[in-house]
Amino acid sequence: MKVRLEGPIALATETYRYTIRLKDKPEPIERQGVATSVLRKSDGEWRIVSMHSSSRTPKPPKK
Repeated sequence: MKVRLEGPIALATETYRYTIRLKDKPEPIERQGVATSVLRKSDGEWRIVSMHSSSRTPKPPKK
């Protein structure tokens, strides 16, 4: 996770991986995700103003 502060505004980005296993499908589904959040400090507390996340199939490892 990376966080950048701009006064009372914080911009946060994170990357993550996850696996989905479905009961009726033998192969797991691998995904790599990224999320971006905008937070504002108000009355001493950080509150999420906006958030976006997306995912894709991870690239195969380099040989």
